[in-house]
Amino acid sequence: MNRAAVLFAAGFATLLLSGTAIAADRSGSSASPSTAPAEKPSVMAIPHNVTGSVVSVDKSTNSVAIRDTKGKELTLVADRDTAAELTRLKPGDQVKATYKKSHDQLVMTKLSDAAAERRSSESTADEKSPYKSSSEKATGGEPKPPRAAPR
Repeated sequence: MNRAAVLFAAGFATLLLSGTAIAADRSGSSASPSTAPAEKPSVMAIPHNVTGSVVSVDKSTNSVAIRDTKGKELTLVADRDTAAELTRLKPGDQVKATYKKSHDQLVMTKLSDAAAERRSSESTADEKSPYKSSSEKATGGEPKPPRAAPR
């Protein structure tokens, strides 16, 4: 019985010591930033949007800092698809970015020019309805004459 207890204690101590060695080995990752684009986030990650101005662009880490309309600054890391678009950005540009949270970083999945997007949405809103006003829509294209004031 005494011999079994000694063997059990020796095995348990071995497991404890090897567990801490493995954990220390995993946490010892390199501290230098990666120049490769970020890994694409999972399909299940929730997309977020931010509209604001570019504060800085760091092409060595494929990241861009954007200050949103509320004054909050976000640092987004470009994925493989959006990394090429960083070359056209400069501080002060107005952009709209879509990003997902993945592996403790914000990964940018889509980037567009906010001013151009606003202009295109205004022009498509005008093109959607063939009617200029609600009165023309109600009468089939002819505006209603104004009503006479009651006496």
